[in-house]
Amino acid sequence: MDAEPIVLPLKRCFTCGLEKPVTEFSKNPQKKDGRHPSCKDCRSLLRGVDPARRRRKARLGYKICYTCGRELPATTEYFHVNKWKGSGLNSQCKECRRQHYFDNWETIRKQNTKASYAWWLLNRERAKETGKKWRINNLSKKRLEWQRYSAHKKAHPENFTLQDWQRCLDWWNGCCAYCGNQQSFWHTIEMEHYIPVSALDCPGTVPSNILPACRECNASKSNKLAEKWLIKKQGRRHSNVVLKRIQEYFAWVERQSD
Repeated sequence: MDAEPIVLPLKRCFTCGLEKPVTEFSKNPQKKDGRHPSCKDCRSLLRGVDPARRRRKARLGYKICYTCGRELPATTEYFHVNKWKGSGLNSQCKECRRQHYFDNWETIRKQNTKASYAWWLLNRERAKETGKKWRINNLSKKRLEWQRYSAHKKAHPENFTLQDWQRCLDWWNGCCAYCGNQQSFWHTIEMEHYIPVSALDCPGTVPSNILPACRECNASKSNKLAEKWLIKKQGRRHSNVVLKRIQEYFAWVERQSD
């Protein structure tokens, strides 16, 4: 005997009012029957998508954007990664997603701000601990942010980057430019403005004004002029040698930027 055909149960769509097989409704475990109240076609229309696009099948190695309907290569060049999707990629292409954020930026910003503040209220200690670990593991980045902020308050240029800082450390072999101390438990190497930020002729937080300095030298120099401070700290003879090497470094930086 031939097997009897399987008859799927019907469900009435909340939006269009038509009875359709339950397979035409998306799964929703929060509902009693486990299905969304509106059918897939109606939900597509509500998103501004032609239902015919949903029924199209993409070729092997391609993916159809549910917003614009274009068939694009299923790679991270065209789609954002989404681990919750079966394909591992987002349903929208990058262009449509970018346009969506551009058109709804103010609403999305308010929602994200509200959600972030609600999470912070519930996880204050965790947030503080995570922030503390990040600052410890990213001291150079944190110090760079502070130096650029200091220059920004004074309306000075602030184009110094982490790559510039690494280049500076390599030139000075990771040592203090003033006393020669190396990075250690007792000596922390910091970014130091050769011409203080408080000076009227300060060029800002730029590669030609940043030197590596140990905590002791940085704190001692503070907002003093380097030449007078060095002569008082190390004597005229030794300070001339240090100042000559600093000028050689700044000249090298200028050649690198050309």
